[in-house]
Amino acid sequence: MTLTLRKSRIKLSKGQLFWREIGQGQAVVFLHGTLTDGKEWIPTIEHIKNQFHCFVPDLLGMGDSGKPKCSYSIQLEVDCLEEYFHSLRIHQFYLVGHGLGAWVAASYVLRHPQHVMGLILITPEGVKPVGCSNPWQAGKWLITCPSLLVGILKIIYPIMRMLGSGKEIPKWLVLRKKLRRLPVAKQLLCQRKWQEIAGELLQERLGELVVPTLVLVNPLDEPNNVAMAQLYAELIPEAEIKELSFPDPNLLSQESSGIKNHILDFLTGKVLGTEYIPVLQICPHSPTPSPKMNEGELD
Repeated sequence: MTLTLRKSRIKLSKGQLFWREIGQGQAVVFLHGTLTDGKEWIPTIEHIKNQFHCFVPDLLGMGDSGKPKCSYSIQLEVDCLEEYFHSLRIHQFYLVGHGLGAWVAASYVLRHPQHVMGLILITPEGVKPVGCSNPWQAGKWLITCPSLLVGILKIIYPIMRMLGSGKEIPKWLVLRKKLRRLPVAKQLLCQRKWQEIAGELLQERLGELVVPTLVLVNPLDEPNNVAMAQLYAELIPEAEIKELSFPDPNLLSQESSGIKNHILDFLTGKVLGTEYIPVLQICPHSPTPSPKMNEGELD
């Protein structure tokens, strides 16, 4: 049987949510990273679609989901997902999150552990390790940085490169460009008061997270990102951590099937060669036609 990627939208009380869906069997929900949307998961869900029923929502305010004018927060995203799962009658599922999506995923599990059978966190955000600075402080500076100063950085960068310095400048400029194009991510991480962000950090609560968890991290990533992943693994009682070494810090950009296989192994209960997570229940949800559904090739 050919399994086709379906695209749907649903109107929720917080706004309209867009999602991609493919596969059959046990439900698995994928939440995208900080500066991207659900498209980043297409290679992964294509890899596991014959074993699992995959749901890939764009978080509210991001991707193709609605962008209501409101005060965005992690709790708002959790509330939106709660209504989404209830509307689709997805009662038990695995949850996979990347970056900001991992923060949202862990927050959801802390609130609704009875619905989540297992959790996979890839370079998760949402904690502040001791001795580490606010990882988005640079982003806050970049979006408020005067255009004149940005222009000067672009001009002097070739000279600095010749002198063996300024290696971070291209990365800063790319991050600034992305944040300016993604107003919700910019608001969530860079424009809220630190007290608001700190109130949603999870390091004080991760000890309450009782579902089996796999943390995936690239040791070549930024030190702050590695430290956050390690802290998740240390604080979650049933967590395992796997290090994945790739030249590109963005794990999901790799053509290699390594990360996909780690996800598949966890979902099928083969982590460390043990029956770590048995597939216990088939989700009762079946695809529901939507008036705004478009069927077609993977994009």
